[in-house]
Amino acid sequence: MKRKKSLKQRSKEHRERKKQYIQMLEDKVKNLERENLGLKQQLKQTKEKDKRVTSQKLAGQSCIYKYNSSLQECEDYYFNTLGKKILLDPTQVRYSELEQAGEQIYDYSEKRRKYLKNTFKEFLDNIMNTEMKTIAAACKNLSPSEAKRRSKPKKRAKKYLNKLDPSYPTDFLFSDSFSLTASDFFESSGKKMLSYFKTMKQLIKKLVEVRNQIFNVQSKSKEFIESQEVMTYTKEDVSNIFKLYFELKDSKLSTSHHLWDIPIKTHSKELYEEGELTD
Repeated sequence: MKRKKSLKQRSKEHRERKKQYIQMLEDKVKNLERENLGLKQQLKQTKEKDKRVTSQKLAGQSCIYKYNSSLQECEDYYFNTLGKKILLDPTQVRYSELEQAGEQIYDYSEKRRKYLKNTFKEFLDNIMNTEMKTIAAACKNLSPSEAKRRSKPKKRAKKYLNKLDPSYPTDFLFSDSFSLTASDFFESSGKKMLSYFKTMKQLIKKLVEVRNQIFNVQSKSKEFIESQEVMTYTKEDVSNIFKLYFELKDSKLSTSHHLWDIPIKTHSKELYEEGELTD
């Protein structure tokens, strides 16, 4: 016959179970606190990263705005403020004042060059959307034949997929992380896409070369603009230029289309013709 436990023994066992239960709860609380702290740190890092990305974007935009507004302020002061003053009363405007204001808006001026360089960089950064730039970066220097071989459906390329290095961009792009649909797309259209990237690369490199040529021509213009022939302008000569400016500033004669003989797009086609611009 099994002997019943004494009250003292049962009380002791109860206290032990209660102690174990409390210890278990305390451990659970500690684990949850550690997990909560980790999530808070992760959230903080994510917020800081998002903040950095946002601040970088805003910095880039503010940089463009800074140079743009600074250049516009100088242009506005020279042509509108000084221009109107010299037309009203040339004797009240010192020639040195015109020279100093003009230095800020010349083709080779630091303000204009900074603005052009930054806007050109913005143009290159946005000439292709982020998704296409990501694929272009992963496919850089990849031949069409290699892309086709890598993009074979998973079952046929299983042996090849095992050899891929997931840390390498091109290998990751063609790994089994992507769906069969994506693989089919690369197999059917990969050659066209790589051809598109190659064409864009060639055109952009030409564009950069032309951009550098323009800056070089602008730098050489400094010698001409600061030559004796130009610097012998009188205030009356400048006054006449201001008169001409006010007559032409809102006319079609001062537009890029007229100035550089660039045709305006007049048709309804989506594709651009050679050498034309739109407003």
